[in-house]
Amino acid sequence: MLEMEPGRYHIKIERDPESDWLVVQCVEYPEAVSQGKNIDECVKNIREALDLVLEEKEKSAGQRSKLVLEVPAVAA
Repeated sequence: MLEMEPGRYHIKIERDPESDWLVVQCVEYPEAVSQGKNIDECVKNIREALDLVLEEKEKSAGQRSKLVLEVPAVAA
C-alpha cells in the first residue's frame, strides 16, 4: 500500500455511460462516493462526501471508546 501524508487520499473517477456523468470514489474510504459533470466538480463533491464519512467515523470511534459499567447497588 502507498505511504500517504495525513489528510491526503486517492480517488478514482469513471464516466457513467448511461448518464455521461463522472462518478468519483475515494480509494481509502469506498463509502465516500459522489459525482460531477467535470473533474473540478468531482473533486469538490468528493471532498464534501469524504468530510461526512470521516466525521461519522470520528463520532463512531468516540462513542465506542466510552466505557459503561453497571455496578449493582449494595442493599443498605
